[in-house]
Amino acid sequence: MYQPFLNTRLKAVVAALAVSEASVFPGLIEVLEAAGQLKQTQRAGWVRVGIAHPESVAAHSYRVAVLALLLGPRLGLNVEKLLRLALLHDLPEARVGDLTPADRVTPRDKHALESTAFAEIVGGLPEGPALDALWREYAANASPEARLVHQLDKLEMALQALEYERATSGTSKAVSGKSEVQSEETGARNQESVGESQEPGDETNRRWRRRRGGRTASRTAAGWADEFWASARAALSEPLLIALYEHLSALRPPR
Repeated sequence: MYQPFLNTRLKAVVAALAVSEASVFPGLIEVLEAAGQLKQTQRAGWVRVGIAHPESVAAHSYRVAVLALLLGPRLGLNVEKLLRLALLHDLPEARVGDLTPADRVTPRDKHALESTAFAEIVGGLPEGPALDALWREYAANASPEARLVHQLDKLEMALQALEYERATSGTSKAVSGKSEVQSEETGARNQESVGESQEPGDETNRRWRRRRGGRTASRTAAGWADEFWASARAALSEPLLIALYEHLSALRPPR
């Protein structure tokens, strides 16, 4: 008795698939590819201090989104908007890499590069202009949700620093443990031609290392993570986040 209905549904699905991808999913693949690039793009700060196997930008953004999901309701903010901001805030890094002060790029130039990259990534989507406006709202700290996501971005960094500290506490490999010579050799290898690599994120990571002369630092001294904690604390103004920061800070291993 269901056969005619199933046949009708099957014909409808086949007809839909016959429509060109460009008209059904305009701009979608470009955004998904950029999101995939973030899974391969390493967080620059951890690379700089020599963390072995540092987290990706995508991993960082995911936990920022989880923080937004859990803390947004406690602060009476628009959770849907928080999640959108958290998921999109680092998307430009798929094109420009994870720019930090070590790159010696001015805040104005950083914003210009990221703004252009974001607009290009979402430009093919029907909702591209709305997403672009949302990202600009984040970049300008123009709403309570944007300001909170900026703070969550830093709080997540402190949490990741804690995890790295605890994982390596009491060993001689507080970070990667590589010698400066090894770091230089690794950097040289990472400056080889893009065409020799099949990994989507390698080009972005290689551009990052070239800006630093192909080097990553090797920090095995105690207190290597202090700068990350200090940066996180300086960015926090929401009392709830400050309280959570203090709780996390109390969990740090002896230094």
